[in-house]
Amino acid sequence: MVPLSLLAMPALAVDAAPTESVVLQWDWSQSHRWFIESEVQLPLYMWLQTPFNHQARATAFQIRLVTQCAPGTSSNGKTWEVACTLEDVALSASPMTQDEGKMQEIVTELDDLMTGAVVQLQVRPDGRLNNLDLEGVYRRNQRGGEVVETLRLILSRGFAAIDMETSKRGEKQWIEKTPWLMNAPVSTGNAGLAQVVHTVNNVDGRLVSVHSEGQGVITPGQEREGPGTTNRYDTRFVGDTTWDTRGQAILNRNWTVVALPTASSAIASAGAGYPYLQVGRLSSLSEGQGWDVGESKEIPPTDSEQTAIQMLQSMGITPGD
Repeated sequence: MVPLSLLAMPALAVDAAPTESVVLQWDWSQSHRWFIESEVQLPLYMWLQTPFNHQARATAFQIRLVTQCAPGTSSNGKTWEVACTLEDVALSASPMTQDEGKMQEIVTELDDLMTGAVVQLQVRPDGRLNNLDLEGVYRRNQRGGEVVETLRLILSRGFAAIDMETSKRGEKQWIEKTPWLMNAPVSTGNAGLAQVVHTVNNVDGRLVSVHSEGQGVITPGQEREGPGTTNRYDTRFVGDTTWDTRGQAILNRNWTVVALPTASSAIASAGAGYPYLQVGRLSSLSEGQGWDVGESKEIPPTDSEQTAIQMLQSMGITPGD
């Protein structure tokens, strides 16, 4: 797992933009192929489990994948259904200290489950992602459903890169509210408000470079609600995207998200609290182009100074709930 590189997060700013008017939009009627990777450090542990017998708590994970998205279909002209096959996957995770040695077998089996499965996307014409589901994975009982939901949350941290609102009339700067990249991997949803300012900073023929900065406060839904369990995160986002106006798709995108618990958060009651961190990138691949995603593996624990709060609360799915 490549260590998280925390970039300095600038405040929202209005930058000078090129005078050219450019229209950015997706063409989901054609196929797309990408390499996607995302690395996430969690403020609370997340259960990873297999359909039978094995489970462990992760405090960080990295997903690397190659996906082929078939031409989409639209029955109403407003939403596209896009099926993306996971051609190759590597999942690495860092366990809590108490679960050290248990994670390797789990990530290897989850790798096998995801490889060849299909991520079903619902996307809007404006570039926003409506929904993401995982198909082709065992879910015959409650535990199987929990496994699928956990994998869906992990994959969403990569496929969130596709969620990017586009300019409506060729504007050189526009605002997007609450993008998927500023959410946390929880099944109960994220509350709060965040916004990103997208600015076109270069046009070179068919290629358009967009710089993005954002901020907001997010509140991940809790798996168990109760007094004093709410955590809010002051969140900053920065990223850069290259659009191909001829192919009408994202060629490359990279991003960094830094989310720090507010002083009133339950997780910060005994100190500064644990941050939620995410870095990632998306790169377009040509038909048949390969990319080595590496091997799925257990990463040494990074939680040597846990608090009781971090050990008692969780994100994602809790086995048996």
